[in-house]
Amino acid sequence: MKYLYTLVIAFFICTTAVCQTADTPAATDALDVKPDYPGGMKQFYDYVGKNFRTPELDKNMVAKILVGFVVEKDGSITDIKILKDPGYGMGAEAVRVLKACPEKWSAGYQNGKPVRSSFTLPIIIRIDSGNTGEEAPAPGTAKE
Repeated sequence: MKYLYTLVIAFFICTTAVCQTADTPAATDALDVKPDYPGGMKQFYDYVGKNFRTPELDKNMVAKILVGFVVEKDGSITDIKILKDPGYGMGAEAVRVLKACPEKWSAGYQNGKPVRSSFTLPIIIRIDSGNTGEEAPAPGTAKE
């Protein structure tokens, strides 16, 4: 009976570990090597800045879009979700830009093996309507 109990426990531990590494993305902070965009994050934000279509608004604003996605073992991105959407169609535009991204990321690694990993990024968009009476956008943000 003790042997059977040990076997059941060992089976449960093994199947749980396999399910977590195969299906559930690892948190980025738990990885030995974090996923990265080819050329680094500056290159990624340059791509987003060149391809993001800002909405036509009659006010100046700084919009923060928070995007979550999974970097797969092969570097492709999937499960794109908008975690914070300022409105005006900007969340949907962020999804469009990420889906159109031509470059694959480098995968995250845990224990020397590539793993699915969750990733969260802020995308900050500065919109300048051209109106002079409006509040100025926050300093240090890129103009789009």
